This record gives sequence, structure tokens and C-alpha cells, in this order.
Amino acid sequence: MNTALRNGFLVTPENGSFKVEKKDVYIYDGVISFERKNIKFDKELDLNEAVIMPGLVNAHHHIYSTLSKGIPVIGPLNDFQGTLEKLWWKLDRVLEKDDVIASTVITLEDSIKQGVSTIFDHHISVPFIKGSLEEMKKVFGKYCLNAVLAFEISDRNGKEIFNESLQENIDFYKKYLDSKYIKGTIGMHASFTINEDSMKIIKDTIGNAPIHIHVAEAKRDVDETIKMSGLRVIERLEKYNLLNKNSLIVHGNILSDNELDILSKKDLFVIHNPDSNMNNTLEIKNISETLSRGLTLTVGTDGMTSNMLKSYKNAFLLNRYLNQNPDTGWGEANQVLSNAFKLKEAYGFNLGVREGEEADLIVFDYIPATPFNDDTFLGHFLFGLTESRVRYFFKRENILLDDYKLTKSTDRDFYTNTRQNTDKLFDRFKNL
Repeated sequence: MNTALRNGFLVTPENGSFKVEKKDVYIYDGVISFERKNIKFDKELDLNEAVIMPGLVNAHHHIYSTLSKGIPVIGPLNDFQGTLEKLWWKLDRVLEKDDVIASTVITLEDSIKQGVSTIFDHHISVPFIKGSLEEMKKVFGKYCLNAVLAFEISDRNGKEIFNESLQENIDFYKKYLDSKYIKGTIGMHASFTINEDSMKIIKDTIGNAPIHIHVAEAKRDVDETIKMSGLRVIERLEKYNLLNKNSLIVHGNILSDNELDILSKKDLFVIHNPDSNMNNTLEIKNISETLSRGLTLTVGTDGMTSNMLKSYKNAFLLNRYLNQNPDTGWGEANQVLSNAFKLKEAYGFNLGVREGEEADLIVFDYIPATPFNDDTFLGHFLFGLTESRVRYFFKRENILLDDYKLTKSTDRDFYTNTRQNTDKLFDRFKNL
């Protein structure tokens, strides 16, 4: 299929900044070109100066949380530990195969509407471990999105579940090591739910595979880790040589100067989750301080939503609030967004808007009403694009979103059946 996108503003991440050009973009059999060939196009769109960007990145998601809306939690939760024990740790013990598949379908359809082409997911479903990542991968293949998948490892469900979870990670990571669109990491829940013997097993098993782990999300992770090992969370991961290249260090809300120094010497990514931290009433990371140490930080949703535009904006606004300074935040916002695309390419995925690359681009319905160029892009992104909608989504030879409409959506009965199945899921949850 050949497509012409005329009269648009193309935004290209470039050397830690963003290049804006008024440019026509052509997609020939799924590949980007800026040369118009003498052929008949299957689709030719006048964008009327709308904005074109690469597909967005969700650097930390929990697809398994999708079916939690309205779930009958028995409170009070009291604190974050209560939230874990009474909601998430109960939910993951009742998720079956059909629930995992349904959660993935719903998440990917929502992600497409939000312009997200690349998802780093941290999964768990205790009744369905072996083959769970493969089933999720099949759904990603149907919707043509990039996936980096991991299965959560912890000791809280016993040694047998620990071993099965570790093996699921290793099998999937090795199988898709050379894949163009699907990758794996080693998913670890958090330091405080992994004992010393298990840390040694992980260290001896995974080699140089990147890890995907919650770090110092709340004070308990720090306190329990010190009790177990005499070390803080990052110091412990360093002791076991687990801070491998391209690892995802998620949250990092309570890190010491020494931990930040350790991370600053590593080639990895710190993932901030502003919406989730607010929802869980946790300490909010001051990303100005983290970025000033030279760490590579970007943003995820932590399963709250699939709306990365909202997460980028909230990260910017929260950072301003924490610093109580209306002059701060611009440089940080630029780095956070740039680092998202850096993460995308670090895992071998096309940026999707360069000459000769397979297409991975979105078209917003946002038409700039003030000068739109390299210098003004960030203001338009934070206060314009984050409030607009994605109208078109092109991924390789596919149009995933065509004039706001999903082209690969499930049939109408899917959501009806999912509601019926979720009744059963809620019953299992209540009876656990």
C-alpha cells in the first residue's frame, strides 16, 4: 500500500532535541520516503498543516491491570502496602489465560488511539505463567505494535512460582533476542519481595539480559531491603551485577546520593510514573534532580492508563510544582521526551519517520495557530498536542487508525463477552 501525506509539519527527534519541518511524507509498501514517485497512491491525504510525529513510547505498563476497573476491593487500604495486598496481589492470583488475552486486546486498542506504538510491559498472572508472554505477543502481532515483555519474579507466591516466573522470562527473552518487533527483559517485582537466595539465582541465570524492576517506589522497599541485605535497593542490585545495559529502573522515588551516583555510571533507563505515584499517594520523584545527575529518565503509565500524552504533561507540571519555580521544567520535559525515543531505538525499533525506515508515525488533529518550529515545538507539545487527538496512525504497511477509527478492532461481541468473563474474575477475586 502506498500513501502520500501532504502539507504536514514533521517532527523528528534529533540529537536530544526536535527538528520541525514543513514536509510531505510518502510511505511506499510500509517504508518512509520524502520523494514523490510517479505512481498512483492508494491513499493521499492533505493534512492541512497538522503535526506528524513518531509513534509514542510507554516505558512502563501493566497490561494485566486492565480488568481491575470496578473490582470489589474490600478496604480500607490504609497505605501502599494495603493497596498491594488487597488489590494487586489478589488480582494477579486470579488472572487466567482468557483474562490476559482480553487485557492485552483492550490495552493495545486504547494505545493505538493514544498514538503509542511501543510498550514496555511488566506482566504477572499466577494461574497462567508458562506461555503467557507468548499469548500476549500474538496479540501485539495482530495489532502490529512493538512489545518489550517481562514476567514479574518475586518470592511472595513461593519457590515453585518463583522458578516458573524466572523460566518464563528467560525463555521469552532468548526466543526473541533477534526479533525486529518483539523483545524481552527479565521482570523483577521489587527488591523487598526477592530474598538473598533468589537474587543469587537470578544473577547466576540471566547473564547480561536487561532487568525491568520496581525500585524504591515506597519506603517499605528501602527498609526491607536494608534488613535483608544491609544495602539500599540500587546498592543491592549493583552487588549482584544486575544493572545491565538497557535495564528499566522503575520509579526510584527514594534514592540516596550514592544510589544516584551508581545509576549515573550505568547505561540504563529510569522510568518515572507521575500518575501512578499520585494515585498511590507516594513520594513524587523530583526529575530535575535525577536528570541533573546525568541519568536517562523517561515516563511510563504504570498501568494507570495507556495515555502517554497525559503522563508527559503531568510529569512536566508536577516537576514545576515540586521545584516551586515557573522557570523550571522546559529542559527536563525536552529530555524526558527525547529519552523516550532514545529508549525505542536502544531496543532496536525504528524511530519510524526517517528516510528508508519502516513507517511508525502518528498524525495529530492539532494545527498550530502560532509559529511552529524547532524553538517553539516543546510549548506546542505540552500545551497543544497533549490536549489533541491522534487522527491517523501508520505502522509499517498498515493504517492502524484511519480518521480516528481503529482498523483492526475486535468485533462488537468482544466487550460483551469480556464483561461476562470479568464477572467470573470478580467472583474469584472476592472469594480469594
